[in-house]
Amino acid sequence: MFGNNTTHSTGIIYTNHALQRIAQRNISREAIELTCKYGTESIDDGARKVIIDLDACSLAEENGLNLFPFYSTTIVVSMDNVLKTAYMKEIE
Repeated sequence: MFGNNTTHSTGIIYTNHALQRIAQRNISREAIELTCKYGTESIDDGARKVIIDLDACSLAEENGLNLFPFYSTTIVVSMDNVLKTAYMKEIE
């Protein structure tokens, strides 16, 4: 289906395009994986949009995990678990 994809522990499929984008934006794979596991999720245009917001940070902190270094990391994942993009969202 896609060429040279990699899949990680969360089941996210990283395409070469997605890997290029996260590298250009200096977003680590750790940030992507933690966002997928612990972020606040919504559905937007038929894709899952997941963000490390204050709610996610607070909930993780209760469980001994510090997500604040990844605050505002946002990923967009298709319904078949392909990473479409990732970016640092400006949160007001």
